[in-house]
Amino acid sequence: MTPRALRGQSSEHEVLFRDSAASALLDPQLRANFRRAMDGLMAKRKAQFPDPRDLEDLRDLSTAIRSRSLLNLPALLEQFEAQATRNGIQVHWAETCDQANELILGILRAKGAKTLVKGKSMVSEEMHLNAFLEEHGIEALESDLGEYIIQLDGETPSHIIMPAIHKNKDQIARQFSQKIKDAKYTEDVDELTAMARKVLRQKFLDADAGLSGVNFAVAETGTLCLVENEGNGRMSTHVPPIHIAVMGLEKVVATLEDVAPLYAILTRSATGQAVSTYFNLITAPRGSEEKDGPQEMHLVILDNGRSRIYADPQLQATLRCIRCGACMNHCPVYTRVGGHAYEAVYPGPIGKILTPRWKASASAMTSSTAPASAALAAKSVPSRSPSRRSWCACAGRPPMTTPDPRCSGRARDARPQKTGPGGSGPWPTSDPASTGCSPGSPRASGRRSPLARPCSRTGPTRARNLFPPVAPSANGSAPRESPMSDARTAILGRLRASGQPGPLPDLDTTVLERKHWPAAERVALLRKGMEAVHTEFLEATPGTWPAVVRACCDREGFKNLLFGPTSEAGAALAASWTPGGTQLMPYDRPVEAFKTELFTGVDAGFTGTVGGIAETGGLLLMPGSAEPRLMSLVPPVHLALLRASTIQDTLWSAVKALGWGRALPPNALLISGPSKTADIEQTLAYGVHGPKRLLVVLVDDLH
Repeated sequence: MTPRALRGQSSEHEVLFRDSAASALLDPQLRANFRRAMDGLMAKRKAQFPDPRDLEDLRDLSTAIRSRSLLNLPALLEQFEAQATRNGIQVHWAETCDQANELILGILRAKGAKTLVKGKSMVSEEMHLNAFLEEHGIEALESDLGEYIIQLDGETPSHIIMPAIHKNKDQIARQFSQKIKDAKYTEDVDELTAMARKVLRQKFLDADAGLSGVNFAVAETGTLCLVENEGNGRMSTHVPPIHIAVMGLEKVVATLEDVAPLYAILTRSATGQAVSTYFNLITAPRGSEEKDGPQEMHLVILDNGRSRIYADPQLQATLRCIRCGACMNHCPVYTRVGGHAYEAVYPGPIGKILTPRWKASASAMTSSTAPASAALAAKSVPSRSPSRRSWCACAGRPPMTTPDPRCSGRARDARPQKTGPGGSGPWPTSDPASTGCSPGSPRASGRRSPLARPCSRTGPTRARNLFPPVAPSANGSAPRESPMSDARTAILGRLRASGQPGPLPDLDTTVLERKHWPAAERVALLRKGMEAVHTEFLEATPGTWPAVVRACCDREGFKNLLFGPTSEAGAALAASWTPGGTQLMPYDRPVEAFKTELFTGVDAGFTGTVGGIAETGGLLLMPGSAEPRLMSLVPPVHLALLRASTIQDTLWSAVKALGWGRALPPNALLISGPSKTADIEQTLAYGVHGPKRLLVVLVDDLH
């Protein structure tokens, strides 16, 4: 068909997309909001990689780790499932979003749950989970500050890391004053953050269940890894009696040692941080001797088209993506029109490759590839023509070597294949079984805009047959989902049948091994890194640290100090404590017995540590029966005891030294500073959900 003929086939969805992009370009406030945010993010990311060799070596290692994981994906998923099940996690499989939603609804209904508080999860955005649950009488509340902000306005995230990046503090101030009860108008970021904290803390306290995403899933230990800054992820997973996690099937890696470099490159690429505030390693629900944590844990592993991507030798590499958002921050189209113009869960460069394949419909390209906005964006940048070269600004930016420009070119150059009245491309244009969320479904009109609308491109944005078709069934139709009970068998069967065998890439860990410092330098590095994120230090010796803690409490005027009386550090503290002033408050009973008091009547919490991380700064904790999970999270001030001799060079070396790859406790944790957020105009605010202050009692036991 000629371009002239194609130009006569413009669809409603294309018109909507063109209008969205044009409106964004004509909105000076939106453009200014994005320009300020993108410039800041790119500068922070660049500052985290001053040595080009380190960056390239870390990218190569991370890419090799993800490649090995994908080559072994079916086996790793089975290994992970077996280990997680032994740990007490109930594992469920879902081929489609519909199946995943029904699974979660069933879990909640079985427990009589009416309220769900959510940590950040892009997979739940794929599922349109909030709208689905609300249709069935269950409140689903976002607790990430950025997600909470846009939920108040009924909007969708405009960025996968910073969902409210399109709003400035003036807009948020007006929103809070209008939609939060008794909230006054203020443009002070700290005050706005405190308003949200007050509302959400009560929601955490009252929630029947919590939900989280998963950044990495570790096959050898059955561990779920969560990366965050605010503390809402820990609140959502540790406070409610039920924790439900959702993840895409590609998230699994082989070992805990594999996680360390992936985590290092994720935080640097996503927000320009050497390390996030919290890195939470969840391996099991509450143990029989533990006093807090979820009594029940579920994990839903979602396919939603990922097995189709896995079947494509070229596109399989896109499953390496760790969702850092760096490609968006550097994309000349995204930075001008923002995420909402795409009408996709994942906007920007990686989204324009993944979304059509997930939706199993060539029509999904209308919103996800954004060539319409390229021409519009080009008008605002006369020196940059809307050629293929303009689409490669993201090349080399993602931490994984995902083939963005190559796949994008393939997406544009493939010719359409007419297959009959169903529309262009090899799949039906609106097949609810292939997407798991049909255009007419109730949640398609909920929080997330639908993608599966019949459409075609015209002119320079005409319809494309992006990818080789999925093998049809005997009657010529596209594959349909299996019954929920057979989802596991169907998913693993497709992965095994379509896996691309080949030699496993070598893992060159030189970039990690060369990070080694003498003990005294490790102390200085840790302190420098943590002080940069507002951590405070108190110096002590092995014999004086209890007195240092006591003096600090009295000086700060704490009425009480929560501690674990059976832990080594807690017992030593109690033995030296004298009556008067700050009172020791033992955490010696199940949290249900004093949850309200814990959230409203505790001034500070005291914990020990099992080590520290010199390279980035950070404390390693192993909460358990002696030191419960919430002691370092709920009080407004956290005091932590750190012995200088336990500081390791890197997270990678710490994992090896502590033997965490062989056995992990139900919960392990890295903390680098007080709870923080930059969701309002990229301005840091502390104490958003967790402690506003972190005081480290540093014991010099090296001399």
